[in-house]
Amino acid sequence: MSTFQEHVNIRAAAGAASGTAGGPTGRFDLAAEVTGRIIRELEALGPQAHWRCPWHKAGALPVNGFTGKAYTGTNTLLFWLEARRHGYASHRWLTFAQMRQLGGRLSDETLARPKGRRDCLGIRYGTFEKKVPAWIDPDGHTRDTETVPYAKAFWVFNLDQIIGLPDRLYTPRVADYGCSTRQRIRDFVVTAGVNLRHGGDEAWYHPPSDQVAMPFLSRFVERSGDAGPEHYDATLLHEIVHWSGGPGRLERPDLTDPGPDAVAREELCAEFGAAILCAYFGVTGRLQHPEYIGHWLARLRADSRALFAATRQARQAFGFLLERGGLPSPDEPPAPECAAAQPVWKREG
Repeated sequence: MSTFQEHVNIRAAAGAASGTAGGPTGRFDLAAEVTGRIIRELEALGPQAHWRCPWHKAGALPVNGFTGKAYTGTNTLLFWLEARRHGYASHRWLTFAQMRQLGGRLSDETLARPKGRRDCLGIRYGTFEKKVPAWIDPDGHTRDTETVPYAKAFWVFNLDQIIGLPDRLYTPRVADYGCSTRQRIRDFVVTAGVNLRHGGDEAWYHPPSDQVAMPFLSRFVERSGDAGPEHYDATLLHEIVHWSGGPGRLERPDLTDPGPDAVAREELCAEFGAAILCAYFGVTGRLQHPEYIGHWLARLRADSRALFAATRQARQAFGFLLERGGLPSPDEPPAPECAAAQPVWKREG
């Protein structure tokens, strides 16, 4: 993850997006909008509910149907929430220009919606060079520009909203959880070098010993029946995201901070990171951490950008674990029409 993405001001992401209320100046606040959606999801749950991530029903990582590139980080969350809200089954998304280039058009049902409620907002990060007074860089060179980060809005449509596209784009990615999936996860754990042991009734990652502890699979089967193996794998992936932040790896400071705010931040990172890994592997098990919901709500209400920090850390963890575990990219083949062209981000029409 590049430095600019770690420090970018998300408030500037959307500019003056139409159809969405802004703050006192009328400026669209993307961080507040997305965080508000998550808060409403959490508030709808009872305090002792076995929480199922509101994005888990999406079932697959969202990808751009034109370039084949998988979305990760904040865009993953935005598109999952949009798919959940409207009941979209497809995991593929296109900008308006990409849709037109592929010969598609919006369905009558989509066009019947009010403007501003037809498409889904995403964020594109980038940098530009700004002219500044001359300064000396760390290598002793004189420079008169500096690299400035920015975040820019773009809009996409789900393929369920579009007709007339090539048939292959409508082919769903079906999660087929079974013995082969479980073996892939076991191989991933071994290749990544996770120090995993079994026993007891609690799942946890212990930083001083750098060890992940899991109850035996039989305990999950006793509690959840046929769904036990998936719940085991979902919980294991959650703990492995914690492990990714350990010493000699990503070294997230919140992992060893016992304060409630740090615990809440780390748990939100691990829960979202586990959701990405579950989608990657095709696991739909329930993650049960209701005790953290109150901490999350307090944290998100206090800082609307805390969620973006968590998704950034989860994206870092996902990329690190893919490489460490020798796993292939979640990207799909691009559309033939893409032909190595750059994605179109500008909203049209």
